[in-house]
Amino acid sequence: MKNAIVKGVNIVDKVMFVVEVLVAIVTGTIIIADIFYATIGRYTNLWGASEEVELTTWMYIVMVFIGSSLALRLGDHPNVTLIPRRLGRRYQTLIYVIDIVVLGVILYATQSLPRIYWAQKTQIMKIPSGYYYYYPIIVGCSFMIVRYILKIIKLYLR
Repeated sequence: MKNAIVKGVNIVDKVMFVVEVLVAIVTGTIIIADIFYATIGRYTNLWGASEEVELTTWMYIVMVFIGSSLALRLGDHPNVTLIPRRLGRRYQTLIYVIDIVVLGVILYATQSLPRIYWAQKTQIMKIPSGYYYYYPIIVGCSFMIVRYILKIIKLYLR
């Protein structure tokens, strides 16, 4: 039973890792290419790239919310290590559960916002606000919740 749980956790972890890395690579590449395109256009006075600000902001929002889950996986998220070492697994579980609850509240509060702001669009690219702001928050919080659940499972499988 324990081996099956470990295999399942590892599969979920690897699939999420692949998605997170691909999102980071794609959004990072789009940001760099878009800024380069806009810079060349501005300095040569051949074209304007007014959509550059909206596109790079959108890609940055996606990168931040999906990247936070990747940072959690890699252990780069901020934490205090002195207290968990002294208080052990119960304390770590409590902190992870509190994180899950906070992310759950954010997720619950954000779920209705894409439908509410569907008609509201960005100025230049006409991207609906649901795509622009709220879906990255929903996906990022969902990934973070799954990551914290995986951390709790791994904590007790040691």
